[in-house]
Amino acid sequence: MPSREEVEFILVADLERATRSFRKAAAEFQALIAEVPSGIPSPDGSLRLREAGERKRSALNALNAALQRHSAFVLDGRIPVDLAEEASGQGA
Repeated sequence: MPSREEVEFILVADLERATRSFRKAAAEFQALIAEVPSGIPSPDGSLRLREAGERKRSALNALNAALQRHSAFVLDGRIPVDLAEEASGQGA
């Protein structure tokens, strides 16, 4: 079983990584929107916007998951199953 400090370190690192990823995806999405002054993108632009929106949504989902894991640990003391299994040699 990892120590509380080790778990905290891992979860904070995951949260920071997810935050950076979301900020990058959100900035890319906003940049694409700014490229379309009329508000009506070309067909290729529509695809690029849709893909950027998906990346942003996926990054937000990852950020939400990281935040939930960290909050559950800090507030309730719950160690995520994957970290507990990894420490006990059961993880793959």
